[in-house]
Amino acid sequence: MEYEAILMGVRNRLREAEELVLQNEFVTARQKANEAISLARDQNHTPSLAAAYYALASIVWNSGGTSEEAHNFASIAAQNTKANTQTDLLVRTLIARIKAVRGNFEAAILLSEDALKYYYETDNVRGQADILRSLGDIYRAQGNFEMAGERYGAALRVYESLEPDPINHAGVLLSYGALKFQENDREKAKDYWLQARAIAEGNGFRHIIQKVDEAMELLEE
Repeated sequence: MEYEAILMGVRNRLREAEELVLQNEFVTARQKANEAISLARDQNHTPSLAAAYYALASIVWNSGGTSEEAHNFASIAAQNTKANTQTDLLVRTLIARIKAVRGNFEAAILLSEDALKYYYETDNVRGQADILRSLGDIYRAQGNFEMAGERYGAALRVYESLEPDPINHAGVLLSYGALKFQENDREKAKDYWLQARAIAEGNGFRHIIQKVDEAMELLEE
């Protein structure tokens, strides 16, 4: 995977935006992403522009914005990035998620499996885990619980074997718990959700803690 140079000022603003997202401060995070876009445009730096638009698309998506808005920003990012760069692969993963929400599962799976193949070919284990987690979400949305479980399990095994990646580790546990709940395995769902909460509490991930709390309420119904 090729890494394109990102302007330091853009990188700093995107790092701040990422930290704000973890604290559920989506409005301020969006402001930081827009600042990054303006800086990239002023400097006429295409890779930075692509990274900034991807960040904005991701913020919209994670804050519950419309799929149309998230897709528009992701498309702008895609137009400004080179194939198989880090930003390109992130954009493809996000667009696949958006397509799944719109019910276009075939295209979502095709995009994701293509990216997964690239990560296998380049021996990028962390990239494999991220795509496997995303595929689990897509298959779960499709109702293919067997494939979703296989993808979540594979992603979880990778996260447990790598250097700590707490945000994605907690995320896959949260999703895996949701799958188990849908399969009526409440004990396993609770186990995964509590593991996710422990990671979130240890790292100050307020948005994950909130999601776990909401999920745990389902067990009381």
